[in-house]
Amino acid sequence: EQNREPMPGAPGPDDPTDLRIEGIDDSGVVLTWTDNSDREGLTIVQRCDGEDCEAFRNRIGIEPDRPARAIDGDVRAGQVYRYRVYAAWPTPRGPEGSGPSNVVVARP
Repeated sequence: EQNREPMPGAPGPDDPTDLRIEGIDDSGVVLTWTDNSDREGLTIVQRCDGEDCEAFRNRIGIEPDRPARAIDGDVRAGQVYRYRVYAAWPTPRGPEGSGPSNVVVARP
């Protein structure tokens, strides 16, 4: 199980909060959030495509020493994207994830 992808886990104090869209511009969708974990190995941005989608996939990994900010540059005008973020850290059983943040919707 060591090689499995991280996935969000149960809600807890490490969960990122206050995910929001800072802007949508030529570089893509700019996301910011509040990082509430001091033990993560990565913060992972997930995306799913479509207004009502629930099939979130890991999209961007943010190193722990980086600001709580990400840009998804692979977006198309007229599409709808939903985002959430979670913290992940290594364990002997494989990666563990925090609960996911709130979900935000972007319409580039």
